[in-house]
Parts: sequence; structure tokens; C-alpha cells
Amino acid sequence: MRKNIILAFMVALAFMVVSQCRAATLEEILRVNWNKQSLAELKRLVPDQKAAQQFAIEVRLKEPHTEPDNIYKLDIESDVVDEYEFVDLKGDGNVEFVCLLDNGGRMRPTRLMIVENDHGLPKTEYLTGGEGGYGLGELRYILKDVKHDGKTEITTSDPLEPFAGGAEPTPYMEHIYVYKSGKLVQSDHDFLDYYKNESLPQRRQELNALLQHAPPADASPEEREYYRKSVDAKKEEITALSKIVSER
Repeated sequence: MRKNIILAFMVALAFMVVSQCRAATLEEILRVNWNKQSLAELKRLVPDQKAAQQFAIEVRLKEPHTEPDNIYKLDIESDVVDEYEFVDLKGDGNVEFVCLLDNGGRMRPTRLMIVENDHGLPKTEYLTGGEGGYGLGELRYILKDVKHDGKTEITTSDPLEPFAGGAEPTPYMEHIYVYKSGKLVQSDHDFLDYYKNESLPQRRQELNALLQHAPPADASPEEREYYRKSVDAKKEEITALSKIVSER
């Protein structure tokens, strides 16, 4: 009798382990109501990067494509999910799946993917950027509640000049995208207070810090040139931000 109880316990335990290890299917994930109250359940269904990768692949396989499924799958499998998160992009209490796609696993993601659960059907939107540079960056800098109203915006930094690599400073301009009706809409002019009160003062502070730390007298010509270009790049960023703020 005791052996039977132990055997039953071991079978039940093995079943629980297998169940926990089994990846959730696309249908199971979409069956959940995607809102802030279900975040714990969504994190259970998509617990790690591997699960997020599989989810992204299954969603993309549902998208229209001209290639045979096996060829198309090989193509999208080359996009590695660097980071992912469930966030509220519309401020309505519902959440969307946001991830960074890195082609080839170079740790320089150049594509942001959004998945919205539209009554059990996946709706996708993409934003591309960071090509030729360091990529789009990290989600902790990209996802930002700019107005502190519970709605998460997408922020990106695009080069104002061709990316010159680490050899030369590159000036960047921050842009803000809002998720509306399943599309990402660049909405810089809706956030002028943010540019005026946060971005612009920050750039001016960075410029002042540069000016206060000029190269020493024994600096090489290369160091002096890099410093000059760093100051010019920061001034160019300030000029671009000032132009947006003046368009109020």
C-alpha cells in the first residue's frame, strides 16, 4: 500500500514537472485577457527569453508571407529576442507584448516588435532603427511613461548625422512614438513640455560638463579633436531640441 502511494506521488510529481517545462502554445497565451490583472499569468506563460522567442516566432508565422513556411521560419528564427516585456501602451489597462529583435544575435537590436491581443488574434506592429550603429538600445530606456499618465510611450534616439562608430561622437535626437489603433505614430510635437523641461536641460547640463572638463595641456592632437567634436555634437543636439520646442 505504501509503495503504491509513493509511486502515485512520484507519477504526479513527474507530471507536474513536465507540465511546468512544457512551453505554452500561442493559443494558450492568447486565450488570456491581456490586462494588468493578468500580468502574473502572462509571466507564467512566457517566463523567460526562450519562451518569448518561441512566442514571437509563432506570431510571425501567422503573418502573411510569400515564402514557404519552412523557409520563412528559418528567416525569422535568425531574429533573436534580446528583451521582452508586457506593458500598457494605450493607457487603457490592457497590455501589449513588446520585444527587441536582434538579427544574428549581435546584441544590437534593430527592430522593435509589438503584439496586441485583439480578441484572441495577434496584431503586430514594428519599428526599425539603429542600423549601422549600436542598435535601438535597451527596453528600460525605450519604454517610458513620458507624461506619467499610465501610458507607456516608445522613445528612440536617431543619429542627426551618419553614424561614425566609436571613433567620432555622433549627435542624436530623441523621438517619441505613441501606439494608436495598432500603429506606432511619431508624436514629438505632442510632448513639447518633455523636450523643454527634461531633454533640453539635460543636454545643456551635459554640454556644461564637457566645457568644464577640457583636455589637459599635454593632451594629444587626437584627444583635442575628439573633444572638439564631442562639444559640437552636443551643441547640435541642443539646436535640434530647441527647434522643436520653438515650434509650439
